Amino acid sequence: MEPLDSPEKLEMMHRNEPIEKIRRRIWIVTLIIYCASMLCPTYCTIREYGGESCSGILSGLGATLFGWLGILVGGKGIYLVWFANPLFIIGLIMNKKSPTSALILSIIACILSLAFLLGGEVLINEAGHVAQISTLQIGYWLWLTSMVLLVAASFYSLRKEKV
Repeated sequence: MEPLDSPEKLEMMHRNEPIEKIRRRIWIVTLIIYCASMLCPTYCTIREYGGESCSGILSGLGATLFGWLGILVGGKGIYLVWFANPLFIIGLIMNKKSPTSALILSIIACILSLAFLLGGEVLINEAGHVAQISTLQIGYWLWLTSMVLLVAASFYSLRKEKV
């Protein structure tokens, strides 16, 4: 009868255990923060007639579900930022099984989400009107934090794989 695990394999599993716990915790916190960002206001825009118009609760969810539509109506570069969302989701799913791919995807998602800091115009209604972003709100900052944390979780997965 063969032993279940060799001593070398058991030792490697025990060395990886703390790294795996850290990765799992970061992964869970990342998912929680990403979901929380969907519930929060995301940004304010400058109104055509003066003043600011700020997004409300669930605007993060709306931006995630419908942000890609900006590309269809001739939106410029700012709408490419939306692609951070599918890259984030795929990276989150691949985090444990394919850490190298997850790290690459999460870095690209993080860079795209940082690009939103450059500002620009966003679609404000179905008529195709746009407005300049004036202020970033808590939903954006939570979303960005989740992107950065996914890079960290992917790094830990990759580190675990190399140990």
